[in-house]
Amino acid sequence: MSFRCLGDRILVKADKAPEKTKGGLFIPATAAKAQQRKNGLTGIVRHVGPGMLTNDGERWPMPDVKAGDRVIYLDQPWPTMKIADEELVVLRDIAVLAIVENDM
Repeated sequence: MSFRCLGDRILVKADKAPEKTKGGLFIPATAAKAQQRKNGLTGIVRHVGPGMLTNDGERWPMPDVKAGDRVIYLDQPWPTMKIADEELVVLRDIAVLAIVENDM
């Protein structure tokens, strides 16, 4: 399937909540989601739209986000969609808080 994002939309493959601690203990699903939200929601950008149109008809360029970037985004009830067996979160450009430069 071929498609492209419109406007200021960004599709992100959200990271899963951890299932175990570093010590090997299993984390209940509700606690894992709470821990993930406390640390910030992260994911890998899959697709990026061209940017929003202004009232003058000019294209407002997207921030420096591109496919493949790991991002931290706002915790909101974002819509999700399944494309090619991948669950993707549909964000607006203003929802992206930061690009993770290197994983620690």
